[in-house]
Amino acid sequence: MARRTNGTAIRNRAEDESEEDVDSGWAWVVLAASFVANAITLGTNFAFSVFYAEWIDYFGKGPTATSMLLSMSAALVLAAGAPASILANRFGARAVIMVGGLLSAAGFGASAFVNSFELLFLTYGLMTGLGNGLAYAPSFGVLPLYFRKRRNFATSIVTAGNGVGIVLFSVLFRHLITTYTWRGAMLINGGIALNLIPCGAAIFKRQPRSATSGAAQFAELSLFKEASYYISMAHFLFMGSQYIFVVYCLKYAQDELHITKEKAAMIVSIMGAANIVGRSLVAFLSVSPKLASTQNRFFFLHFMSLCVAVTIACYPLCHTYITACVMAGLVGLSWGTKFSLTPGLQMDVSSAKRFQAAWGYLVLILGISFFGFPPIAGEIAKLTGTFASAFYFSGLMSLVAFCFCPLLHFLWWKKYSANAQETKRDHILLGPS
Repeated sequence: MARRTNGTAIRNRAEDESEEDVDSGWAWVVLAASFVANAITLGTNFAFSVFYAEWIDYFGKGPTATSMLLSMSAALVLAAGAPASILANRFGARAVIMVGGLLSAAGFGASAFVNSFELLFLTYGLMTGLGNGLAYAPSFGVLPLYFRKRRNFATSIVTAGNGVGIVLFSVLFRHLITTYTWRGAMLINGGIALNLIPCGAAIFKRQPRSATSGAAQFAELSLFKEASYYISMAHFLFMGSQYIFVVYCLKYAQDELHITKEKAAMIVSIMGAANIVGRSLVAFLSVSPKLASTQNRFFFLHFMSLCVAVTIACYPLCHTYITACVMAGLVGLSWGTKFSLTPGLQMDVSSAKRFQAAWGYLVLILGISFFGFPPIAGEIAKLTGTFASAFYFSGLMSLVAFCFCPLLHFLWWKKYSANAQETKRDHILLGPS
């Protein structure tokens, strides 16, 4: 009897320890660290369209090659998600994020001194992209370890860091380039990237390590046995076409609307500000259990996915600076809302336990499309003689991405209904306890 009592006490104490800092306490510190990490890793990449015109003028390599450089870095941030998630499962998120921050800072610092456009592919494209990628996915993937009841709220807040980063860095980069040239701006950004190291250091109480040692467990290969996961991958593949807007919106505004570089940079800032509004809206809705139900969040996803496609396609129809700002704001609002909904829904589809690996593979797919779509859009613009066709192409591909959302919703509902029926049947067979 004493042994049973002691065993129960030990089990209860272990359960209490496993619940420590879940939805409270240190979890909020981790949330803040993840927010800052997302602002730096993704915010800087989305704001780097400010450097696009600078590098075209300085190196004279043309729009396709220059867009490929920007796309490479952004793609690696996401493509590194899968290996970064596996490494975080094996060694802990803390170490992986800190190494990523150091590598990113080194890449930015080295980029300030290169004299060859090709070397930028190594320093900015590879080193910075890979470093930010090592920091991004684990900082996002640890959230299910710290949040359960407030999981959707936490993911919405962290994704808002992307929008905050876009707003801050697009204005900051424009100022730094004007004051210190693009080289000085790169060097200062290296110092900013070093802040990823304390962000990683904050994640130390609940390391995301797997209890098993097999490679299959670390990689969560069971995900690839589910049809719903392939639908998610297809959705992310075509969703990456939306990065075309980020790469070309400033160049289009300067060439077609004949506005200054400083005013063009404000278009990205407005997009980022609206992005924050969209992500904050999802965080607000997640507080209400009724509005935050998986069913309702899927309906919001469908609507916002369609809005992204339409607003991007309508951007070249803007003929004044004001209308371009308004349309960029609508793109940011719909894009921010959609992307803020996606992580929580993916947890519902793939389970929170497998989210770290699931999200890593999905952002890998997104990274591939980030790298591939902008150069394709650049070639289309060259063939047609106008950048407007690049936005029409992006809108069309975004529409294809939208088509996968209802299919994913259906597969989730089918699985949810089957689980509900099984639970009900078990309850009837077992009877009241």
